[in-house]
Amino acid sequence: MARKHSVNNRWLKEAGLKYVTVSKGRYVYRPYISAGKYGPEVPLAPISATKTEVILAYEQVTQVRQDTLLWMLEAYRKRRRAPADVTNYKNMEKWLVQDFGDVPLTHIDGKSIQQYLDYKADHNDGRGAVAGNRNIEHLRAAWNWSLTRFDQVPRTNPCEGVDFNEEAPRDRLITQAEYDAVYEAARSQRTPFLAVMMELAYLCRMRMSETRMLRRADVGSEGILVRRAKGSKDELTLWSDRLRAAMKLARSINRDVISPYVLHREDGRPISEAQFKGAWDRAVVKAGFRVKQGSAVLSPTEFTFHDIKAMGVTHHPTKMSGHKTKKMEAVYDRLPVKTEPTR
Repeated sequence: MARKHSVNNRWLKEAGLKYVTVSKGRYVYRPYISAGKYGPEVPLAPISATKTEVILAYEQVTQVRQDTLLWMLEAYRKRRRAPADVTNYKNMEKWLVQDFGDVPLTHIDGKSIQQYLDYKADHNDGRGAVAGNRNIEHLRAAWNWSLTRFDQVPRTNPCEGVDFNEEAPRDRLITQAEYDAVYEAARSQRTPFLAVMMELAYLCRMRMSETRMLRRADVGSEGILVRRAKGSKDELTLWSDRLRAAMKLARSINRDVISPYVLHREDGRPISEAQFKGAWDRAVVKAGFRVKQGSAVLSPTEFTFHDIKAMGVTHHPTKMSGHKTKKMEAVYDRLPVKTEPTR
């Protein structure tokens, strides 16, 4: 049953005082954190205070500090050349602020960063080690970007010089039979956008986010211009019969909707990450590579969508992946090296 608000306190909402309520004979502010959770009550003024006094107290408590962790991460996300797909950025903001708190940047040092990485490696059966690395790599990039632009950002980046958690290189190579089974399951879905994403990931060696954000303007007479994320080199993938077939399937989805994106929803916006995850889950379950009982996963899938890109790189004649270094290209080439015997 929804909480009934007093008519006498309706002015709080009308005055724009978000998350302000009356509690124990006083006006209090409860800051919203995330996922329906609120912070502790912050007293503003007694119930006898005037509206002006309450508003002034609210403004003093909620004024945005421009020297905290969340402020810096948000500034980095909103920078001029920020990527179009910022879902991962927002997730990292949430996780970092959740773990460190929205503390002043001066409170974060190398020791606290190292403790964070160690904690991630020791918990969740060690599976948090990689996530911890990614989060701190993001924080390091945000800090380096900010310290050259804002005087209030400490000159020393606390992420430099710490020991990152060890990561075993992923060597899972999807078989053709596995790919075909999941592709057929994706192709049979009511809206088969996942099948197109799989073909783009394999034929053009694209990341999941790159397939979702592919624009019609990048599909030309010679082929598809792949605008790589994460600083990789853009490249033009030339047409093949199979790539043309994938684009034909893409055009058949929501064909009456005008959108700048190759794959899009009925409102013209790109396929969301949540839509992708739902489609991928249904496909691998139908193909028999993930066993579920209700919402519980009894047997997880041994390969990921990103492994399709590695499959494409491995099968490519020149191992083209868009990466700037041979080291990163080697990560995606998952065939064992062939060599002659000793004798």
